[in-house]
Amino acid sequence: MSTQAVTAVKAHTIGSTAAKAILLVLADYADSEWSSFASQKRLAAEAEVGERTVRRILSDLENVGVVKRERRNRSDGTRTSDRITIVEEQLNLLPHTKTGTHAKPATVSHELAVVEPTQEKSRNYVWDAFSDLFGEPPNQPLKLRRGRNVRNVAEALGPDSKFSSDSYEEVVRRAQTWPLHFPDATLTEEALGKHWVTLGRPPLRATRTQVQQLEKQVDQRKRLELAAEIDRQEAIGSGQ
Repeated sequence: MSTQAVTAVKAHTIGSTAAKAILLVLADYADSEWSSFASQKRLAAEAEVGERTVRRILSDLENVGVVKRERRNRSDGTRTSDRITIVEEQLNLLPHTKTGTHAKPATVSHELAVVEPTQEKSRNYVWDAFSDLFGEPPNQPLKLRRGRNVRNVAEALGPDSKFSSDSYEEVVRRAQTWPLHFPDATLTEEALGKHWVTLGRPPLRATRTQVQQLEKQVDQRKRLELAAEIDRQEAIGSGQ
């Protein structure tokens, strides 16, 4: 871990909680040159976001120069995790979390809008949340069904909700509470929309302490599943 990199990331406003979480994971694995080789699966697991979100955020951060990536290949030609370096000079140009001041021209600051999800109107964060929860629909009929389910949830969230990263986090949060409300049922796309209001409330038969304990169990189970999948993929990649 590079203590300097962690301190620098904490000291600056990145533009989104997910982006900052990913940068902190990178800093946690960074060497003295602020470089790390953490896989996208590991970044997703430790930042508690989907792999699609990791890819999108890394691309945004690379576009504005906060990170740079170097592709790496194994001896047999297959691709392995990239070398990702946090660029200290560019990171220091971001607003400081304590003072809120900018050390760079307004034109460069404007470019950083790409990191702030609410400024990127071409993205549908509700759809992204569904994709991370249920996977990408493999054919057109399922894409149309996904569109209806996403539209229903977006309408419940309010105007322009699909353009906000807060919507992504809310969809995932409510999905994670499903076992608290319906412990014997499987969560589906349709069920998420149908029970949207219910999932936003505390379970009727659970105390606050029970809810907190159950939420902790759900989070721990998710982490264990992700960690197991990461280990499996890394074992496959190393030929073990």
